[in-house]
Amino acid sequence: MKPIKLISLITLLAISNIALSKHIENIETSDSLIVAKTTQDFFKWYIETVKSRKTNEYQPIFIADNDGMTTLDFSEYFENLRKLSFTESFIETERKQYQECLDHLKKIEFKIFNSEFDDLDEFENIKCDFSNRLKWTGGQEIVNGFEIKKVSFINQDYSSVEGVFFFLNSDQTKSYIGKRKILLRKTNEVWKIDRIEE
Repeated sequence: MKPIKLISLITLLAISNIALSKHIENIETSDSLIVAKTTQDFFKWYIETVKSRKTNEYQPIFIADNDGMTTLDFSEYFENLRKLSFTESFIETERKQYQECLDHLKKIEFKIFNSEFDDLDEFENIKCDFSNRLKWTGGQEIVNGFEIKKVSFINQDYSSVEGVFFFLNSDQTKSYIGKRKILLRKTNEVWKIDRIEE
């Protein structure tokens, strides 16, 4: 190969690599913004919903089944998780965490449950004390917000968002408490929350 052609080929390959690198960088920057927004939207919704005491929107509620026994209704809660970009595998895993509670509830008539169950110990005994703790922020006191500290990509289909919760002090400074790691998966070109870890 002639030296001029070789130099031209090397130059072309270098330009192509730079263009490809820039393209990948742009996609990653765009995806970083999307996964950060998806995470932030969820925690903003959760915190606001807890503050306004809309319990049935962020956890299952106790209802009567067709036989008059007690069960849990997940419909509004899971519908919200879908709207907030959670994977179906996350929702299925979430439902399984209530199985022990469901097993106990199906032995209790709803009218008895509704009139007699009012003490935390009673809910603990049947493994249905999920209202005693704020699942996604921890503890019993609601935080003011979630601040993202790091966004990273495991590969092109998996991303990790790390952040901390905060309370706003009277002077509007932040006191940080607790942290979360959110894993997101790209499904059909859409980033969805797949796992939340402490």
